[in-house]
Order: sequence, then structure tokens, then C-alpha cells
Amino acid sequence: MGKKHAIQTPATSLLADSGTPYALHQFEFDDDEPKTDVTDTYARQAAELMSVEPNRYFSTIITKVDSHSVAAVIPASSLLDEPALAASVGGTSTRIVSAAKAEKRSGYEVGGISPLGMKDDMPTVVDVSALNFQTIFISAGKRGFAIEMSPRDLTSVAEARFAPIARFVGF
Repeated sequence: MGKKHAIQTPATSLLADSGTPYALHQFEFDDDEPKTDVTDTYARQAAELMSVEPNRYFSTIITKVDSHSVAAVIPASSLLDEPALAASVGGTSTRIVSAAKAEKRSGYEVGGISPLGMKDDMPTVVDVSALNFQTIFISAGKRGFAIEMSPRDLTSVAEARFAPIARFVGF
């Protein structure tokens, strides 16, 4: 995979500094398109705009597991399995934080939250389904930009772990 440096974010800087292979993709993002329900997400919109299978485009969700922040990385085609996420990090309960708290903890705008280069250091858990693909897509840290990379490279650079944390709902 080639590297393209069209934008500079903490995520792309981390990848460049680590020498990790990735490809940067840009797409036209519609900030004005309203989100109607929990299944209508930025990641689903990004997957559609890029003509990428929603199982292969992963969204980063900032949560609280017990009293600790945890980033969950799940396919756009699924919902977070909150009990599974809690269990994967030795916790008992999970809740998704508000958009404002997610932006504060990650350092990124909602719709552009990347599991790489987040402002706050927190455990990151990637759904095990990522291993079904040679490469997956994640946000590059800015709406309209995506990183394509190996799921194993993602967990290495993000110091993340794999666990079954997604509930597939068949969008």
C-alpha cells in the first residue's frame, strides 16, 4: 500500500512515524445529511460513498466501561455489543458517551474519530470480524478521509486487542 499525505492528522502522523503501510482515501462527505437513527451512522455513509462493503469499514465508538474510557472499533454494518465489550476488558457495564465527550476524549470530531492518535490514552478493542479481511477502512481523523490498512497493523500500532464486540444487524 502506498502512502499519500493529502492531510495531516494525529492518526496519519502516527502511521507515518511508525512506518506502517497504509493508503489514504478521500471522499465527498455530506455534513448536512441528517442522521435519522442509530443505524444511520457516519461510518455507514462513508462506506456507501466509498463503495466499500459496510462489513469492511470500521467505526470508532468511545465508551465508558465501568469508570474507564474504552474505544470500540466495529463494522459499519453492526451495533456495539456492550456486555461483550465490558467483558473483553474485564469490566461489568458499558455505556456509549455523548458526542461532546467522545470528541473531548479522542481529540477528533464525531464522524472523523480514528482509533489511532487519540488525545486520551485508552484501551482499544477491535471486533474480531476485522480478521476476515486483508485490509479494513477506519477514519483518518477527519470527515471525508479514510485509512485503509491491515487489521493486524491497526492493533499493533493502536496497542489494541481483538474481541467479538459487534452485533451484526444486517443493514
